[in-house]
Amino acid sequence: AQESHQVGSNVYGAVDISDNVVVGALSHGSVIYATPLCFYFSDCSNVIITDEVFPSDNDTSFGLDVAADGNMFAVVSSHSLYVFNQTTSLLFAEVAKVDNTTGPLAMSENLIVVGSRVLRTLDHGLTWSQVLDMNTTCRAVDIEVDTVVCGEVSTALVFRTLDGGDTWVHIATLAPWGAIDDSFGSSVGFSGDLAVVGAEGAAFLFD
Repeated sequence: AQESHQVGSNVYGAVDISDNVVVGALSHGSVIYATPLCFYFSDCSNVIITDEVFPSDNDTSFGLDVAADGNMFAVVSSHSLYVFNQTTSLLFAEVAKVDNTTGPLAMSENLIVVGSRVLRTLDHGLTWSQVLDMNTTCRAVDIEVDTVVCGEVSTALVFRTLDGGDTWVHIATLAPWGAIDDSFGSSVGFSGDLAVVGAEGAAFLFD
């Protein structure tokens, strides 16, 4: 793949993309979002930078991580989680804030993983309640529908729900082959029945 369009000039690291929105954190405590008009990623020359959003409390650490799914995206600061929902065809507004909640971020449908916690909404993002505490320190997280992956130091944990998030089961602990590697778990990804876990100089695939 080749670069077809640059979105923003001050995006400093935290980015995500879903069907309808590209999200990028800016260095001065705000987040921009854009609408990609692509055809199977072959031509993304028409990307509309739609707006820039700020947290309701003006927290300058806003934007440490971002996650997008469908018509919703989430942002964390050093101590809070913010959720934005689509209000019109191109505009988003903050609809929820969860204090004392931060960490690596991922979202899928009505679930958000933030740090070691999984939160669920039943009212389109207006309120969020905890449905899982993994009781560990997650350096990286990912979620796809009913499966959560948490990257620890030298291992990665996999949890799954079969009832929409009411109950969760720890189904696997992933570890590198051979010697213990403290960098294992620094990044994670999950899709279908495949998990990938990053380490320094390597990536490990599990099915």
